[in-house]
Amino acid sequence: MGNQVGAFPLEADWHHPWLSPDDTRVAVEKTDPARARHTIWILDVARGTASRLLDDRAGAHLPVWSPDGHRVLFASNRLGGVDLFQIAADGSAPDTLVHRSREGNVEVTDWSLDGRLALYQTNRHGNYDILAIPLSGAGGPRPLLETTANEIHGQFSPDGRWIAYTSDESGSPEVFVQRFPGGGSKARVSTRGGAQPRWRRDGRELYYLAPDGGLMAVPVTARAGSIDAGSPRTLFDTGITGSFVDRRNQYVVTRDGTRFLVNVSSNDTKSEPITVILNWDAGRAQ
Repeated sequence: MGNQVGAFPLEADWHHPWLSPDDTRVAVEKTDPARARHTIWILDVARGTASRLLDDRAGAHLPVWSPDGHRVLFASNRLGGVDLFQIAADGSAPDTLVHRSREGNVEVTDWSLDGRLALYQTNRHGNYDILAIPLSGAGGPRPLLETTANEIHGQFSPDGRWIAYTSDESGSPEVFVQRFPGGGSKARVSTRGGAQPRWRRDGRELYYLAPDGGLMAVPVTARAGSIDAGSPRTLFDTGITGSFVDRRNQYVVTRDGTRFLVNVSSNDTKSEPITVILNWDAGRAQ
C-alpha cells in the first residue's frame, strides 16, 4: 500500500498539476485570490519552490508539458473564447497561439509523446467530446470520440496506438481504452466506476480514481489490434472525495509508476479547495 512521504511546503489554490517528462517539476494552475484569475506556475518538487510561468490577466488554465520538456501548452480566455497557447517552459520566450477555438471552450488533456498531437475535450452539443489537434503543420481538430455520452479525460498511450478516457455511456463514469487512430477495438478498464486515467510510461499499466477515492491500477496488454485489461487493484486511498469528472486531473504519476503526486486539501481532504500537492510512494515492486 502507499505511504505518504512528503507534502509540497507552499500552500495555495493549486490544481490540474502536470509532471515534467523528467519527473522533477510540476506545471500547475493557481488561483490568484487578489484578482480571482488563474495563472500557470512551475513547482520544483525536490527544492520545494514555486515560480510563476505566466501571468495572464484574462486567465490561464490546464497546463500540459511537452514531451521534450521545453514547452507548456495551456488554455486562455484572452481572445474572448477559450483558446490554446504554448509557452517556453523556462519563460524565455513569449507565448504563441496554437489553436483559435470556435467551440466556446477547450480543455486540453494530453500531448502525444511524438509531439505531433494534443487531445482536448469540449462541450459542443450538450455533452463532452474528445478531439485531436495537430500542433505543427496544416490541419484542424478532428473528433475522435463523439457520441451522445460524455467522453472526457483523454490520454494517449505511450506508443500512441490507444486512447484511455472516461465515458458515462453506461450511466455512470467508467474508464475505457480505444484504438487510435480510427476507433474500432474498445475495452472497459474500470469495473465499479472510475475517472482520470493515466498510463505508466511502459504502457503496461493504467491508473484511475475510483468513486471512493482509491487510486486503482490495472494491468493492460495490447494484442494485434485489441487490448486486454486485468483486474483493478487498489494502491492506496487518496483522500479525494466528491466528483472526479469535473476536474481534468487530481493526480500525476512518475514514469515508472512508483510515485504519485496527489492534489488534495492540506486541512480537510473532504473539502473542495485544493491547496497542496502530496507525494506518495506506492511501495511495490516493479
